[in-house]
Amino acid sequence: MFVDGVPVSGLGEVQKTALRRAKVGFIFQAFRLLHSLSVLDNVALSLEIRDCNPPILLADEPTASLDATAGKNICEILRDQAAHNGKTVVVVSHDPRWQAYATRTLLLSDGKIQNQNEVNAN
Repeated sequence: MFVDGVPVSGLGEVQKTALRRAKVGFIFQAFRLLHSLSVLDNVALSLEIRDCNPPILLADEPTASLDATAGKNICEILRDQAAHNGKTVVVVSHDPRWQAYATRTLLLSDGKIQNQNEVNAN
């Protein structure tokens, strides 16, 4: 994998950590909040660590616990991040509605790609 033309496999742990901090944002299925902090303090802490505007967003089942309307809103927000803000958005999900928002889909089974589909971006 390359990020900004740099092969990630050639980086040391310190360099990988710096790259993640500077370039990658994570959206977890579970919130991953520090329970001893308020919601505001959790957000403030993340802002202190980084600027919270990464060019790459990795989302792990972001719609898994949401109702249909909220899930559709998340799909649209992340699609807009890619389409209008130039972000690279990677979503890992069992939710089939993501296929309608993706420009490329990969079906994985037992760690292997079973099917690929590229769609022209709108």
